[in-house]
Amino acid sequence: MIPLIGSIALAGAHPLALAILLGVFGLLLSYFKGGSKLVNLTSQGTAGGLLIFLGFTGTMSQIGSIQEWAVGLQSANVEAGSMGYVGLIVLGINIAVYAYLAKINMRWLAIPVCAVTGLLLALGLGAGFDLTFETEMGLPNLNPVYWWGSTEQGWMLGLPNLQHFIASLPFAILAVAMWSPDFLGHRIFQELNYPRKTEKSSDGRR
Repeated sequence: MIPLIGSIALAGAHPLALAILLGVFGLLLSYFKGGSKLVNLTSQGTAGGLLIFLGFTGTMSQIGSIQEWAVGLQSANVEAGSMGYVGLIVLGINIAVYAYLAKINMRWLAIPVCAVTGLLLALGLGAGFDLTFETEMGLPNLNPVYWWGSTEQGWMLGLPNLQHFIASLPFAILAVAMWSPDFLGHRIFQELNYPRKTEKSSDGRR
C-alpha cells in the first residue's frame, strides 16, 4: 500500500478512517475465518509473483536512495556530486557479502554484517560521519486528541467524517484483499530460507 499513499491522499481519504476500517475488516475476517478462505483462494504463483514484484520495487527504491546519498557526499578535497562511486562500491560489496552468507547458510547474519560492512566502507572511502538529530529527545505527546482532534496542532487533520470513510473504503478493501497473497509470499520466502529438512523454523517450531 505504500506506493498508493499519494493516491490515497488525493482521493480525500483520512488515515484514521482508513485505520478504523482496516481494524473492523480484520476483526470480521477473524470472526468469520475469512482469512483462511482467502489464503485457499490465492495460488502460490500469485503470492510468489507479488513477492518478486514488491522485492524488486523495494530494491530499486533503495538503490535510488543509496545513489542519491552518495552523489550528495562532499569532503574537504572532493567536490559535491563526484563521489557517486561510493554508493556503487558499497552496494556491490554488500551483494557479494550476502551471496557468501547465503552460500554458507548464515543468511540470518545478513542485516548486521551488511550494515557494518556498508558503514566501514563508506567511512573508508571518505563519506564522513555527519549524523544530525533534529528531533528533541523525550516522549512525544501521548494525548490522541492532540494528534487527531484539531486542525491546528498535531497532524492538523481533525477527526474523520463520513466523506473520509467513503473515500477510504476502496483502499481498505484493497489492503484486506492483499493480506492473503502477502502472507503466502512471506511463507514462500520462509520456506526458501528454511528448507524441509531444517530442524527449526524462525518461530522455534520443529
